[in-house]
Amino acid sequence: MTLRFKHGIPSTFAALLLATMGSTLAILQPAPAMAQVPQCRCKFAKPPWEAFGTKAFCSAKMRPGLTTCEVAFAGFGADPKLVTSIVGRDPAEYQRDVLEVVKAFEQYVGGDKAAGLNSPVFLSKALLVLMRGAYLRGPQDDKEVQETKLLDFAVRRFFEKYSDQVTSVFLGKSPAFSTEVDNAKFEVGRGTIIVDHPAGAITTIYIPVE
Repeated sequence: MTLRFKHGIPSTFAALLLATMGSTLAILQPAPAMAQVPQCRCKFAKPPWEAFGTKAFCSAKMRPGLTTCEVAFAGFGADPKLVTSIVGRDPAEYQRDVLEVVKAFEQYVGGDKAAGLNSPVFLSKALLVLMRGAYLRGPQDDKEVQETKLLDFAVRRFFEKYSDQVTSVFLGKSPAFSTEVDNAKFEVGRGTIIVDHPAGAITTIYIPVE
């Protein structure tokens, strides 16, 4: 059983985000004690343990075999080598993109511009950053890298096709839905997306519904 957690969020963003999310750390504890509010969590193959992070703006990936959990907060923690090989981006430039998403989220929340949080363009970019923070984690062997490339491609295709529908669900205007894109199964609920793929299972919490 392995729990990997990287925080890495700049202190200038931390106070507002943590006040909004309500938690800073990934916690490992017996599963029956969990609260009812959805969280970024991983359930291990051997009970009773599970891990969870913050209430929102986070993503958790459980690797195949259910023995290793990756919890990412605000999209931070992507391995630079995987950013290059899978995303095809310079790691420094990619990190700036992550910071821009976090800063925009901070401005939307702090400026009380909730509509911006759920606009299709920003929502797709932010959710992709959050998910990549969890599944672009090393080390990965050649087989894992290939599977992660397929996962990343499926996630990008999903948002290209369903960003408007995701926004509608997040705003409470449409019911939850599920679909499949390139061998990846997506379940979209109010403020949450769960992805099931051979590379792993990813749970992403954008904004919790209390």
